[in-house]
Amino acid sequence: MKSSDSLYLSKLDHLRFLAALLVLAWHIMRHQLQVPTTFIPSFWPMSLFAEGHTGVALFMVLSGYIFMTLCHDREIDYFAFIRNRMLRIAPLFILWTLLYFYIGNIDPAKLIVAVGALLDHKTVPGVGWTVIVEFQFYLLFPFLLIFSRKMGLRYLVGLILLAVAIRWCIWFTLGTVQDLAYSTIFGRIDQFLLGMLACAALRKFPTYFKSPLVLLALVALWSFLYHRFDVLGGYFDNHGFPSQASVWVYLPTLEGLFYGLITAAYLGTVQLLPRVLDKAIAWLGMLSYSLYLNHPWAIEVAMKILKRFNVDMTDFWTALILGMATVLPILIVMSAGTYYLIEKPFLSLRTRYLKPVVAQPTEHTSPVSQQLPA
Repeated sequence: MKSSDSLYLSKLDHLRFLAALLVLAWHIMRHQLQVPTTFIPSFWPMSLFAEGHTGVALFMVLSGYIFMTLCHDREIDYFAFIRNRMLRIAPLFILWTLLYFYIGNIDPAKLIVAVGALLDHKTVPGVGWTVIVEFQFYLLFPFLLIFSRKMGLRYLVGLILLAVAIRWCIWFTLGTVQDLAYSTIFGRIDQFLLGMLACAALRKFPTYFKSPLVLLALVALWSFLYHRFDVLGGYFDNHGFPSQASVWVYLPTLEGLFYGLITAAYLGTVQLLPRVLDKAIAWLGMLSYSLYLNHPWAIEVAMKILKRFNVDMTDFWTALILGMATVLPILIVMSAGTYYLIEKPFLSLRTRYLKPVVAQPTEHTSPVSQQLPA
């Protein structure tokens, strides 16, 4: 992750690649290869891949974490910040959105509603709906930073509680809140905010996150809890339990909490990977935005190839291993092309948006904050 203000943290790119990998697994198995939605992996950590939509939550947490890391003690030039965000997300998003509109012969008026109003996520074809939600957070972040400085981090906690209360009210009155929690800022805001709070936690309590055992324990506990969510019906609510609909009141918060803590723990530990592997995964993480937006089409290409061999792809492990082995190389090549030819040229146009430091660092300075430029 390299910002326009020269901060680079390879570990954040590792996590971004993991998020892209989870979403890729989800769309390969559940949407293209028709692995039964009732299938539950016996090896419970694999539920994170069986329910790989959770990678979107990790992306959201990382956004909050990254901006809090960059800006926690700086003033933000709001319009320069938004300009940089537009240069970051707009070129590739516009490319795929327009392409989908042309291919699908979709009414162009819907594009104006979807993108201009930043509201109708269902109108945006492909996976671009997450970009709409992400941009809404970009618009809010400078204000969230100002208010959290004035009122303390409890302000962010209060916003999370308010979001949970709103989702509970919707569930209690309408009987469902899944779409609101999954596809809109009303669910995803928890994850952005918990990413911000995780960054603050690592800065204030770095010693709590130093041990790799903390990271291992967090990953084990979270994967077990997500397996329980899978067993109870998961995203598709396979068992039809009336109570299952209520899980979406608090699931976004749990995802944000654990991914925030896992991110802090991963960044707080010493480098666990060999240098060569660290660089390779970081490079893939650098491509994560292209990996995410490109992956539906890469899957389409790979499926055309796989269908010629008449392989039974309804088995979870076959779909995961063979699907990844086929899709991933195609996706990486495609994404390297879109990154270097579309993303990177526009990224070079970004300017600095952070103003001079407004407060001296506290005595609790984490390895992350030490890498901020002077």
